[in-house]
Amino acid sequence: MNFKKSVLALTLFLISLIAFSQNRLPDITLNDSSTISLITASPGRQIYTLWGHSAIRVHDPSDNLDLVFNYGTFDFDTPGFVLKFMRGKLPYALSVYDFKYMPREYRYFNQSLIEQTLNLTTSEKQKVYDFLVRNYTPENRYYMYDFFYDNCSSRIRDVFKKTLGDTLVFRNYLTEKKTLRDMVDSNLDHSPWLHFGIDVILGLPADKKANTWNSMFLPEYLMNAFAHAVIIRDGLETEFASPGKIILPDIPVKEKPEFFTPLRVFWGFFVFTLLLILAQLVRKNNAVWFDIIIFSLSGLIGLFILFMWFGTDHLATKDNLNFLWTMPLNVLVPFALIKNRNDKWLIRYLMLYMGVDIILLMAWKLLPQPFNPAVIPLILVFIFRSIYLLFVNYRQEKLNLKPENHVDRNGQ
Repeated sequence: MNFKKSVLALTLFLISLIAFSQNRLPDITLNDSSTISLITASPGRQIYTLWGHSAIRVHDPSDNLDLVFNYGTFDFDTPGFVLKFMRGKLPYALSVYDFKYMPREYRYFNQSLIEQTLNLTTSEKQKVYDFLVRNYTPENRYYMYDFFYDNCSSRIRDVFKKTLGDTLVFRNYLTEKKTLRDMVDSNLDHSPWLHFGIDVILGLPADKKANTWNSMFLPEYLMNAFAHAVIIRDGLETEFASPGKIILPDIPVKEKPEFFTPLRVFWGFFVFTLLLILAQLVRKNNAVWFDIIIFSLSGLIGLFILFMWFGTDHLATKDNLNFLWTMPLNVLVPFALIKNRNDKWLIRYLMLYMGVDIILLMAWKLLPQPFNPAVIPLILVFIFRSIYLLFVNYRQEKLNLKPENHVDRNGQ
C-alpha cells in the first residue's frame, strides 16, 4: 500500500469513528433557510464504487448544521465478518458525519458528486430530519443489507416515502424495458471478469422486470427517479427535486479496453481442448489429468452456487440456473475416473450431463435466465470432453470383447 492509500485508509477510518462516536443526534428545530438534498456519487473504478453511492445531506446554516446521512456503512470488526458478508447476514448501518469529509473522499477516487436540493416545506424538512434522528439511534440504525431490495439507495427512497406518504409520487420515467440484471451489468463494461462472475452468481430474481420503484436500488436511477417525482399539495403538483448541481466534478480517464476478456480466454480454452482431444486420439494417450481438473473446478463452482442459493439470505442468488452447466455432482467425476473409467455410474452420468449441456445450448434464447456469452465455450468444452471419455470407454470395451482377450469354458 503506497503512502497516499495509507493516508486515505486512515482518513476513512477516522470518518467512521466520527460517524459512530455519537449514539444520538441532537433534536434541532430546522429553520426556513435549511435544505435537505440527495447527494449522488458517480460510478468509480474500484469494485465497491462501480455503481456509485447515495446519501442525504441536511444543511442548516443558522444552526451550523451540515450532516451527511449514509446508509452504506458496515463495521470490519464485526465477528465473522467474511462469513456473514457471504451469507447476507452482515448488518449495515446508518452513519452520520460532517459533509466536509465527503468531497475529500470522492475527490481521491475521482468520482463526481451531484446534489439535488429537494423542494420541501419547513415542516416536511422537520419530518425527514426527525425520522433520520430516530433512525440513527443505536436500536434503529442497523439493518440487513440486500443488494436489490434493501441497500443504501433504496433506504433513502423509503425515508422520503415514509415521511411524505402519498404526497410524494414517483412518476414512471423508464423508457427502456430492462431487468435488474441489465441495470447492474450496465456499469460493468470496463470490468469484463467481474461482469462474468456476477452473471454466474446471480439467479432468476435478477431477471425481474425493472420499474421506477425497484430501479432505485442503484444511485443513478434513484437520482433520476427523484428528478421526475412530484409532491402533491392541495391538488397542485410541485417538482420534488431541483435540477442536479455538480459540487465535485470528475476527471475523465481514458481506459484501455481489456484484451483478455472471459469470452476470448474461454474460446481459446475451447480450441486448446479440441487440440488436446486430437493429440490424445492420435497418440492413444488416455491420461485423465485434464478431466480431473476441469470437472473438479466446475463441481466446486456448482457447490458454491448451491451454497449461495440455499445457504445464504441473498435473494438475488436464489434459483440460479447456472448450476445446470457447473453441475455440483461433477466433483465426483475425478474419483470415478481414478477408480474405474468403465464405471457404469460414470458412463450414465456423462451421458446425462452431456445431454443437459446440449439442451442448454439449443434452448439458449428460451431460458428464463440469460447466461453470460462466455459460458458457451465452457459448455462446449464439457460436451466434447464427455464425448471423448465415452468414446474411450467404448473403445476399451471393444478391445476387451476381442476373442484373444477371453478364455472359453474349456480353458482354450
